[in-house]
Amino acid sequence: FRSESDSFRVDFAGGEPLLRKPWVRQGIETAHARARELGKRDSYYLVTNGIELSADFSRFLADFDLELEISIDGDEASHNKNKVAVDPGLNAYRALLSNFESVRQHGIHYNAVLVFTPASFATLRKDLEHVLALGFQNISINYAVGYSWEPELIERYVDLLAEYVERYDMAEKGKQAPFFIKNLLYKSEPTVLNSELMVDTDGSLHLLSEWQFRKALRLHPGTLGYSLDDLESIDQVYFTKAQVYHLLYEIYRSPDGRTLRIIHNNVETGLRISQLLKARLG
Repeated sequence: FRSESDSFRVDFAGGEPLLRKPWVRQGIETAHARARELGKRDSYYLVTNGIELSADFSRFLADFDLELEISIDGDEASHNKNKVAVDPGLNAYRALLSNFESVRQHGIHYNAVLVFTPASFATLRKDLEHVLALGFQNISINYAVGYSWEPELIERYVDLLAEYVERYDMAEKGKQAPFFIKNLLYKSEPTVLNSELMVDTDGSLHLLSEWQFRKALRLHPGTLGYSLDDLESIDQVYFTKAQVYHLLYEIYRSPDGRTLRIIHNNVETGLRISQLLKARLG
């Protein structure tokens, strides 16, 4: 709120943020009230699997400038294979579709994200067609990081994207096309470092990738974290090249050889996809 910017966006992600629904509600209400006091424009982005997206909560969300990113990985079989519920009696796919009706009824802006792995690539076309048939028109089609990708699969993935771009005339119509692949807005694919800022539940502020790597590789606490208690303004937060190099040093000296191989593979995969997309789509 102390930033010099006249607008801000608050993102809720996870994990599944709606497992802490009261926190999300309180966060939005508090941020909106402060935005009005300060004369700032506020907006919100919430990523969810939809299981806890009740009609009552959809009514609440409809009062704000908010976009929902619905995580749906295809038809019932594909989705439930990836979204395994803790409760064995819960069908994650059917719960999502049931709750999604209230999103449509309340006019909430939404998009979908479909994530596939090397194992699920064989059903990607079928799963994408299923999500389109459900009425989603703005869809991110993302390969999962944390897996090792073969070049042949990556080329087939880009071929599939190019096919749908041509079929729906996305290059000409952009977001006005009847179906738009959202992640084509960003030609730079993920590699290692993510510069997004993340606030953890203890009030510490991190580069998103720094936090992820420390969790995954169990790195020792370093000097990259800020605490909200120590900041007068978000404009004070920055990360130097030296800090980023320190993070890379911590990653590459990790004894976890498999993790390092996957990181290298994902960097190469991201760069290759960027090159192929630019060559095919301009």
